[in-house]
Amino acid sequence: ALEIGREIRDRITPDALRLLEIADARVNLDWDFIEKTGKKSERSIFPIEDPEKRKIFEYALGLELKIARGEYADFIRAITPIVVDLLQEVCLQYCGVNLEDYCSKGNPRKWSAEKLKGTEVNWILTSKFKSFRYDVVYSIHLSKIIQKKCGDTEVVENVDRLIQVEQKIRNLAAHEIVSITDKKIKEVTGQTSGKIMRTIQALCEKVRINEEKENWYSYNKMNEQIIRKLEQII
Repeated sequence: ALEIGREIRDRITPDALRLLEIADARVNLDWDFIEKTGKKSERSIFPIEDPEKRKIFEYALGLELKIARGEYADFIRAITPIVVDLLQEVCLQYCGVNLEDYCSKGNPRKWSAEKLKGTEVNWILTSKFKSFRYDVVYSIHLSKIIQKKCGDTEVVENVDRLIQVEQKIRNLAAHEIVSITDKKIKEVTGQTSGKIMRTIQALCEKVRINEEKENWYSYNKMNEQIIRKLEQII
């Protein structure tokens, strides 16, 4: 739509073209472009204002878009970053574990042997992983902390569900030349892509990334706004 819009830019309004550009930037998570280019009224199409929460929420919307497009291999490969982010929030909000207290600074986040020394978190990690390395923080590490310290059964079940998906199919999609379909996902994990997405949405609600179900239809609302702009005649 953006490419066509640029080709016929003399036949549509500048506002319509800019909104197409913003929509494209949204899909690519290009927030610098959106902040610099979009008017306040156009930025209102994003339902989450807090920058950190918005980053996770919009990433989740992108996952949903991959399902809608049938891009199942990309969907599976893209799960890990959001799972790690969500589990970090679960650790903070439900377990009282702030990873900054146990990790060294930098990206990717890594466990600090010095900060972990003598802590309950260190005991959990070293007891669950016989050869635990003080290296990159993985979702499987966080899941063990959540299993031990989280008192919300629904949260624990949702976390376990996502970890199972990661463990069963992520490496298959990342390292082997195979066809990844929704049927394949169900065969390997026992869950459809839609069910996996609903689990992600449920955790987003639990950690207050998004508490309004209608926000998940944000792309539809944006598309409706684009259509209205395109209907305006110069």
